[in-house]
Amino acid sequence: MNKDIIDIITASAAMGAAEVIRQMRPADDHISQRQAFREFGRAFVEANADRLSTYTSGNRKVYSRSELEQVKAAKSVAMAAMRIEFSLK
Repeated sequence: MNKDIIDIITASAAMGAAEVIRQMRPADDHISQRQAFREFGRAFVEANADRLSTYTSGNRKVYSRSELEQVKAAKSVAMAAMRIEFSLK
């Protein structure tokens, strides 16, 4: 259970850090679809497409790195919370 709590804290910190970077350097937050697939995995990006805002720049689809990080962290928090809940039963 302690590892799960550490996972929740770590994921929460990652969400906050991604948001700070987005606000301080907005240009660094925008990544192409190819880069998003490379960094987060194609399956992850496509499975969470409904939670991500995108726009097109020319013929390229662009994602927000901070949004991707936040979705990834939220999933980690949810999984850790479920493990904690299961261990309490």
